[in-house]
Amino acid sequence: MSGPVPRILFLVLFLGIAVFYYFFFGPGPTLQDLSGGLPWWRPRGWALRWHSFAGLAGMARSGWPSILLPILIFCIPPVTLTGVGFALFRSALLRTVLLALGLSLCFFVVYGYIAEGAIWRFFSWRFLATALSLGSIVAVLALAPSLLRGVLTLPRAWAITLLLAVFACIFLLSTEITGTNPGLRANLSPWPTLTLFGFLFSGYCLATLHAAAGLGLWLRSHGPGVLGVTLAALLAGGLGLLIFEGSGLLGPAVLGLLGALYARLASKLPNGAALHVGAAALIASFIFVSHRSALSFLDVARNERSAEVIAALDAYRQVHTSYPDALQDLLPEFLVEVPPARVGLIRHAGEEFVYSNFGDSYALEFASVLWVQCAYSPPYVFDEEDEMDAAEEPDVAAGGDPLSTEEEEERALAGSWSCESTPPTLW
Repeated sequence: MSGPVPRILFLVLFLGIAVFYYFFFGPGPTLQDLSGGLPWWRPRGWALRWHSFAGLAGMARSGWPSILLPILIFCIPPVTLTGVGFALFRSALLRTVLLALGLSLCFFVVYGYIAEGAIWRFFSWRFLATALSLGSIVAVLALAPSLLRGVLTLPRAWAITLLLAVFACIFLLSTEITGTNPGLRANLSPWPTLTLFGFLFSGYCLATLHAAAGLGLWLRSHGPGVLGVTLAALLAGGLGLLIFEGSGLLGPAVLGLLGALYARLASKLPNGAALHVGAAALIASFIFVSHRSALSFLDVARNERSAEVIAALDAYRQVHTSYPDALQDLLPEFLVEVPPARVGLIRHAGEEFVYSNFGDSYALEFASVLWVQCAYSPPYVFDEEDEMDAAEEPDVAAGGDPLSTEEEEERALAGSWSCESTPPTLW
């Protein structure tokens, strides 16, 4: 099938399926929505409401592994359409768009059944934007060798500018996005999904697969093909040990198997070994630099900028015997200005410290990347009652038993953070 008409019809069909999935797996109306009437653009949540699909919805509610069947049934159409699109179009950019749309529709299916629309309602339009953005990120990273081949055909200045723009997008998403939003319920934002699953998980895994495919292609041109596939699997599995740190051997083993399959498949693709290795190096370096920069912002905010505020609060308490009602009360005697937490390069209201006075204590908080919410509590200060209790402590000089180390630590509670300087590894 060739010519412009079949391609146009295909694109219309794919977009029609996308609209159908939006209304079918969307959040669905509440009772109040039904009584007031829904605007045309609001999803109806038909997947969970129509009697014809009640059996599939029931399987989804019963959990694993029954939930796999309805998810697979409705993921087959977008996956099939994506494959047909790859056969119809040779453009790497258009293939990327089709893959992004297919992945996004699968995200609609998964979250439509798993959360029964609750995620959609919770985040409103943000979930739709997050799903489309995540699908786009994964698609770009998956087809990076083909896209890089197109970039290298551009004039050098344009190619460098485009690569710098890609790096800027990854850097800003990694350093500017926090997991909090006071305008949403539970103060929870969905945007770190892009950095956590789009870059740190999918990005590193896909960079590993591209590197393995590049190694396999290079060895294939210099020796037996089986050697290239074997070493590609070993490379992917070895790098997987770094990605899936502390999570056992299942992740690296799966990544090694995928590396072997991709290295075998890459021999049938038009991209050479250099393009695969170059794409892997760009993806890994862009994500690594951006993520390390985000962690450096977290470290500075936690260990340096907050230290100024904490020292000023302690000084204020020594003078006034109580903590201030607001951080502005520290000015100008104890602080020249209240420093921002600065979780990124762009100044905005969300990067300010949040202070709560609890009378004899306080909480100093700031939002950081990857859903990290840091909160500091000051050391416990003993009151007069505690001092009277201290008088009843054993007299060591008179032969009493001294307090153990654990008992001493319990009596002198130090200030504490709810977060570490480095977020924990999730896989």
